[in-house]
Amino acid sequence: MEKFKNILYNTYILFLRGIKMEEKQINKALKVKKTYLIISLIILAIGVALLGGSFYLNSGIGKEAKDFHELIYNYEDKEGEYAKVTAAYLPFGFAVEDLSNGGELNYYIIMDSEGYMYIARLTDKTYEAMEKQKEEQGDNFSYEITGYLFKIPNDLKKLAISGYNEAMEEKVLTTSNFEEYMGSVYLDETITPDSDTGNTLMGIAVIAFMVGFALLIPYIIYIVKASKVDKTRLEEAREELKTTSAKAYPKQSIYLTDKYVVSNYNGLYVLEYKEILWVYNLINYYRGTAMGKTLMAYTSDNKRIGIGYTGNVSNQTIEGIMAEIQAKNPTLRIGYTDDNITYFKNYKKGKI
Repeated sequence: MEKFKNILYNTYILFLRGIKMEEKQINKALKVKKTYLIISLIILAIGVALLGGSFYLNSGIGKEAKDFHELIYNYEDKEGEYAKVTAAYLPFGFAVEDLSNGGELNYYIIMDSEGYMYIARLTDKTYEAMEKQKEEQGDNFSYEITGYLFKIPNDLKKLAISGYNEAMEEKVLTTSNFEEYMGSVYLDETITPDSDTGNTLMGIAVIAFMVGFALLIPYIIYIVKASKVDKTRLEEAREELKTTSAKAYPKQSIYLTDKYVVSNYNGLYVLEYKEILWVYNLINYYRGTAMGKTLMAYTSDNKRIGIGYTGNVSNQTIEGIMAEIQAKNPTLRIGYTDDNITYFKNYKKGKI
């Protein structure tokens, strides 16, 4: 099957020879490919979607908060419920949780207008907002807090009992009557039951953004480099691509004219044959497996330029392309041989 595909492709290339390229094809050959841009935008779009999903899971958007007291009254105060409570007084802080990032989260006892008490974990931002609202509203103060309900762990229960009794200066709360005063769950405005999933999505979103921008950078570099291609040379190449002697290898991103090698494989290059000293097929291996094949050109200014992708054609086609380039520059060397490697090491050092 692979042999048959190569025969078909070679036949296609032979068919292209002697046929003038259309203006649309020429314009495409002389432009930077948008592959990196398209992949980058797709990955960034996925990142945005994942970030949106993370934000949704880490918030109460789309869910109606139920009254915390009614949940307790109806014995529906269970973990995972989205609840709300309106504080009639500034909350009393009794415990602080240190975070790995250096921040803090505080646990408070909240009292509503009817004197019912609840435990809640709030951020500093929320408490500061409550203080500000208290200053503005005075005795008419009220502040609604929403969050998800979680089971009160024993350690938190002990801290609440100790903190409350100390503030009241008498032993009011005990382990036996605690739930009568505070219930069995606390309200947490900082996390949701889906926070782990949300945080995972956020992590993947960050990676997506990094990969997306990492792919976008080469495209920008290619665009900048393409803008620096000599305009006279570019127009000459355009005119030569209109002739029947021009040879097109679109799958390899290589176009050969009478004077130039045009490549938009990695950016846009318009190289004169006399500038190319060496061409060879570079095969990158990973743990013994060929991962990529690129036709490389070594130029007179000691640059190695990838001018075409060769992982999708036969060795015969690759050798044919190299032979056609050499026909325009008989002094050009072909192949990744020990002799050529040594020769160009010395050339780079100025020994040749």
